Amino acid sequence: MHPFLAFARAKQSAIIALIRELVECESPSDHAPSVNHFVDLLATRLEGLGRVRTFPGGRFGRNLRCEFKLPDSSKRRDGGILALAHSDTVWPLGTLAQMPFRNKQGRLWGAGGAGHEVGHCVFSIRGAGTARTGHGGRKARSTAGKFR
Repeated sequence: MHPFLAFARAKQSAIIALIRELVECESPSDHAPSVNHFVDLLATRLEGLGRVRTFPGGRFGRNLRCEFKLPDSSKRRDGGILALAHSDTVWPLGTLAQMPFRNKQGRLWGAGGAGHEVGHCVFSIRGAGTARTGHGGRKARSTAGKFR
């Protein structure tokens, strides 16, 4: 079994818990305080995995950048991995009452459950897994914000 897959399987419960936490943090596009709350939550969860910084984002809410230090990154100067994502959803506040997070029969449901929340989680776990298993070899940077 590939070391990263073994790492992800060992962390499956924590990954699902993080996805749930991110899905349940509503961040509608038109509500900067909610987007800021999501960015703060994600920044807190990424602490210790990389260098995390938040930046002003104007009327749409803050932006976040996390740089993962991956194995052998000091030897490579020709590039890295850049992931861009957004921190807002199209769902208005209160959507979770009609579309709550669910984990049933190996599937996850909920507002945003197939969107940015999962994308942030997957990239974060990949960064952590790569750093801990020694597979990867480049600097990874994740940037989250609103792109308009």
